[in-house]
Amino acid sequence: MKRIYKLLLVSVSTVAFLGSCDKTLDTPPDSRTELDTPEKIQKLLVSAYPAASTYWMNEMSSDNADYNGDVWLAYDRFHGQSFFWQDITEASNDNTYEIWSKHYGAIGTANAVLEAIEKLGNPSNLDAARGEALICRAYSHFVLVNTFSHAYNKTTSQTDLGIPYSDKIEKELITEHDRSTVARTYELIQQDIEKGLPLISDSYYTQPKFHFNIKAAHAFAARFYLYHREYDKAIAAATKAIGTAGNADLRDWNALQKLSNNNFIKPNAYISKDEKANYLLMDAVSSWPYCHGPYRGGGRYSFSKYISDNEASTSNGPWGDYALLNFRALNYDANAKKMVAYKIAGYFEYTDVINKIGYVHSVQAIFTADETLLTRAEAYALKGDVDNAAKDMLTFLGNYSVKRNITKQSILDFYKNIDYYKYDVPTPKKAFNIDFSLSQDQENMIHAILHSRRVLTMHEGQRWNDIKRYGIVIYRRLVQNNEVGLLDELKPNDPRRAYQLPKEILGAGLPGNPR
Repeated sequence: MKRIYKLLLVSVSTVAFLGSCDKTLDTPPDSRTELDTPEKIQKLLVSAYPAASTYWMNEMSSDNADYNGDVWLAYDRFHGQSFFWQDITEASNDNTYEIWSKHYGAIGTANAVLEAIEKLGNPSNLDAARGEALICRAYSHFVLVNTFSHAYNKTTSQTDLGIPYSDKIEKELITEHDRSTVARTYELIQQDIEKGLPLISDSYYTQPKFHFNIKAAHAFAARFYLYHREYDKAIAAATKAIGTAGNADLRDWNALQKLSNNNFIKPNAYISKDEKANYLLMDAVSSWPYCHGPYRGGGRYSFSKYISDNEASTSNGPWGDYALLNFRALNYDANAKKMVAYKIAGYFEYTDVINKIGYVHSVQAIFTADETLLTRAEAYALKGDVDNAAKDMLTFLGNYSVKRNITKQSILDFYKNIDYYKYDVPTPKKAFNIDFSLSQDQENMIHAILHSRRVLTMHEGQRWNDIKRYGIVIYRRLVQNNEVGLLDELKPNDPRRAYQLPKEILGAGLPGNPR
């Protein structure tokens, strides 16, 4: 594990700085020397945000998808590989190589900015840019370690393979790197967060929702500390983002539900930069909107009516009947494909209008007030403060549902009184396989939080990380006419919980994940 390997990483000097091919002779050999003013440095930070998404892979790998039979269409081969927990070899804008290369490309940009600021003597007028670069670097590494490694765990993370942590400009095409461990990767992420967070300022952003503004940076810190099991720090960071009461920035779900699905009206409202609940928005090149959205394709492996009715968006919960939710799921392709009311649309960019060639873009709400409130609730519950966890849950449910007689006890009783999930008798309550103990009240409150987050973030990939963090056993099922057949099982120690590195990276010599 500690040996050094050769690895091909995206070189930021060849991606972010060199001009077009016909101007390369006019470009200095190292055009980073042009980063000599605050304006140039700040402008470059736009490229420190990865234009890649884990939404599709994570949703397919999680329990938010079933196999609905071959009568329905798969979107492509990548779709099936993701669903069956296979190593990804198919080309796609959403595959492991795109995630790896675009996140490391964003990291390279952040490193170039930090190097340029250091060469200028770390002037105080660039403190905010330095803070943004550090948080961007931490964020991309955080996504990568949660994609290509196992979840943080105090028992195993000292030996589980991490990812290479890039903290300097890659000046050679072939560079030596060490995967290190998950624990070490988290340690380095934390160092960047704690250096960058005090420097973040909203003062120079013209489009703050597309940058790590103060609220977005603290929402990210809260999620990191939750995953790292530093619950007091997670609570403090979340409170910096959402406030003590936690309700000031929550989305008006009832108003959103009433908007039309036509002409992208509803998804445009969901990802609006003017929506107070949206803390950070990112653009990604991704076909996921076409696969999961209101189209015919993608029904073979999908979020189905069976999942929705028994354990997710149209299941009963502490809110009572699902009809009491302010944001409800819609059917497409009969029972095979269900979509939580339209919130992720695809926007096509033509690179060749005549031949109709181009890319599908989607704007994604990466950090929101509602999810940050659930992050704080979970941190309280894991800390053992079930009363404050319940307060945050009541705030969340009071806004997300129309039922008003929910109490701490009714939340706990709902999960206490339902059975644990079985693959053929599904419920929202799935057993944990974790390396620490919980009281009954803690466990039932966490079931409520995970159930709520699953409904809230449907189609956004977060459920996969919750499955990994809690060691939840999930299945590949063939579901037809409400008859369920078991195809495969993902146990807590299954190595497939960490995606395999891209074949291009394995070919460059970096050790892969065990299989």
